[in-house]
Amino acid sequence: MKDEIAYIQKQIAEKNAKTHELANLRKLLDEDFLTDAQAEIVGKQIELLKEEVDSFKQRSVTKDIGFVLDKYKKYRLESEDLANVKIEYIQLGFLVKSEITLIAGKSGGGKSLTALAISNMALMNNKVDHVLYFDMDNSISTLKDRKVDTLLNQHKERFQYYTTTHKKNGTGVSEQNIWDILSDLEKANGEEVLIVIDSAKNFLSSGADRDKNKDVSALMKKFKRLRGKKFTIILLHHTNKPQKDIDELTYAGSSAWMEDSSNAFILRHNEYKKTFIFEPIKQRSGCLQERAYIFESETISLKMTPLFESKLSKTDEMLVEAIKTFIASSKNQPTYSDIFKNLIDNGFRNNDKINAVIQGGKGLYWIATKDTKNNNRDIYQLMPDKKDSSDKSKNKQLSQSKSTKE
Repeated sequence: MKDEIAYIQKQIAEKNAKTHELANLRKLLDEDFLTDAQAEIVGKQIELLKEEVDSFKQRSVTKDIGFVLDKYKKYRLESEDLANVKIEYIQLGFLVKSEITLIAGKSGGGKSLTALAISNMALMNNKVDHVLYFDMDNSISTLKDRKVDTLLNQHKERFQYYTTTHKKNGTGVSEQNIWDILSDLEKANGEEVLIVIDSAKNFLSSGADRDKNKDVSALMKKFKRLRGKKFTIILLHHTNKPQKDIDELTYAGSSAWMEDSSNAFILRHNEYKKTFIFEPIKQRSGCLQERAYIFESETISLKMTPLFESKLSKTDEMLVEAIKTFIASSKNQPTYSDIFKNLIDNGFRNNDKINAVIQGGKGLYWIATKDTKNNNRDIYQLMPDKKDSSDKSKNKQLSQSKSTKE
């Protein structure tokens, strides 16, 4: 041991000597009476010593980094920390457990309505033990119209609704009261709790701007702390007014709204079909899918509907009916070109829309198969049940026609 200590002391002394020599040479280089030739010699020696001293420092850093890393080993992520982690869903393909999901939609577009349905279904299906709904957006009359009292009576303590418009024992509930609750929740385990924030911009601190990253990030940090406690969080948010395309929707405000969320959806309401379409615009956790639902007011729930049908407009439905009629009345199974030409001849002018409906209706209304005798071109026939209903419809029309003539 003594020999090792002596060797270490010798090494340190040599390093100190080199460092001291380098310092002396630098001073010598500043002497007024030094000739150019002498300065050149001193300069070369400084460069050599400098390389040696720098190598001492590098070796020292390499040695010290191991010490630092060992010191903080307890803080780093280990493989066993991820061993039992699994992706769970409160609603498959849509709402991932213990994550922040942003749902952005137009004002009056069904955000709160669908969030209530999701909350009710999560409790009914025992996906969570509690739902905590924080509302700084809607009036008491709106809550009554949406049957919030029904959910409160049905689920009791499992469904808790906090709103600044609510008066309890004559005392107003303030924004600070709501934030006190949210702050205290950071101390709890939220693994079996769903939190709904309605709507997110109303939870910004006084004077904060929804368009500024620093203001939004400060709010999102609070929600991320709750996520760290395994709470599942739905943030309801607004979309901007479309600039050109009426169907073009994007979330409003700072990019931090989406950046700090785990997943995000745009919610579209098809008033014609009375459907709600959730379109994923960000996916960080889980496997998300575009989903469509109808709201069932009696049960305060969402019923999934076929996506293509849910997006149809009145014009789209007219196209579907025209295609079904043409396929049913064709002597031979028509090709794509036959169908397309027939629609154009009958006054439909939007080529992109025609193509979208023909392609989207496959498997729903008609089947496309390859005609091996005709260069493998697609030929179309109605789905069996659709064909039957089409035939019945035609027979009914004929019967009515005969009755009218008689």
